Amino acid sequence: SLEKGRLIQNNNHLRNTEDTIKALQQKLLDRLIATGSSSERSLKFLEGIRREKPRYVRDQYKIIEKTIAEMDKSIISATLEFCTENELYSAVDFKDAAAYFKKLAEATGVAEDLNIDIPPLPINKLIRSVNVSRREVGEYIKNLGGGNVKCLN
Repeated sequence: SLEKGRLIQNNNHLRNTEDTIKALQQKLLDRLIATGSSSERSLKFLEGIRREKPRYVRDQYKIIEKTIAEMDKSIISATLEFCTENELYSAVDFKDAAAYFKKLAEATGVAEDLNIDIPPLPINKLIRSVNVSRREVGEYIKNLGGGNVKCLN
């Protein structure tokens, strides 16, 4: 193995598990509203993250909280608008969009009132709603077991 001797640790102890997810969401909602974003848009974004990434919602909220602390209010407001318009419910997309808007604000020299008209992403909403079929593990075991079973591919 290339990673011989590498320390493998459980990162669960790094998470703050004392706050409930609802309390974290409310805290983050208050911070987003404080940047000048609308409460409806902020709630829609946070609920979208909670709906699409329920297992990692605590980590997602932590990334967003860190991004809010690092960026100007106008950049966060523009980022939130961009992410909700394009239905990007991911903390990494939020962070990347904020970095883009920060770079754009530095290039134009306008950081206070960042009114950027960016066309929506050219992703068809139908593509996002496609559900991929999943097979049972038993089918793979049966096909890999040998014998006269022919694969579907």
